[in-house]
Amino acid sequence: MAATLLMKAPNALRFEIPLHQTNTIGRGPHQDIDLQDPQASRQHAAISWADGSYWVQDRTSTNGTYLNGGRIYGPTRLKDGDVLLMGETTALFSETLKRGAQTFEWDDMSQNEGCEPAERMSCQAYGSVSDRSSC
Repeated sequence: MAATLLMKAPNALRFEIPLHQTNTIGRGPHQDIDLQDPQASRQHAAISWADGSYWVQDRTSTNGTYLNGGRIYGPTRLKDGDVLLMGETTALFSETLKRGAQTFEWDDMSQNEGCEPAERMSCQAYGSVSDRSSC
């Protein structure tokens, strides 16, 4: 069940978030992952563990949640290497990258077919991030 979201902002802010059984994502301190992103909704998306996999679901956000360039409309199974776009926040879903590893090339995220890197984002993560100094 170990998985990580690798978050990227175009202002070079990059950080890892270990995923738990349930992870709420949105703009606000009451979310597990708080995106300080004006294009993200207060209750933007959720990632949950069920049936042996992680699943992402949009929570009726204004601007939608995108997986590998396509908008999702219901619970969608995540695979290693999938790229999420929530507001102007880009996140890579990883089941294989070890926490703290610096082997992933962040530029690869923008080369994922159909995905555009986020244009700007100010982000802080709360709750599930063990090292808040990276935000």
